[in-house]
Amino acid sequence: MSTTGDNNNQYVGGSGEITPNKKDECSSWEQNNVDGITEGIDNVVLDDTSKCANCGKEGNSDDMNICNKCKSVKYCNAPCKKKHRTKHKKSM
Repeated sequence: MSTTGDNNNQYVGGSGEITPNKKDECSSWEQNNVDGITEGIDNVVLDDTSKCANCGKEGNSDDMNICNKCKSVKYCNAPCKKKHRTKHKKSM
């Protein structure tokens, strides 16, 4: 690939066209797309509530009991954890 005297343009082989080199430039639609994505990320609200795997009661994630083995299932209290143990073991 050979370039012309201007560093902003490059020769595109075969077609004979000289096109702008856009390696460092960002078009307006690309910038709008990036702005839309970052705006969406900024609007995400982190949900700090979880549901008990046994009874479905919602509660604060920090206050709930967690499965000691998989660490992903949460329970509202120890009795719910104990009741659900046999079902949960089968799914693991």
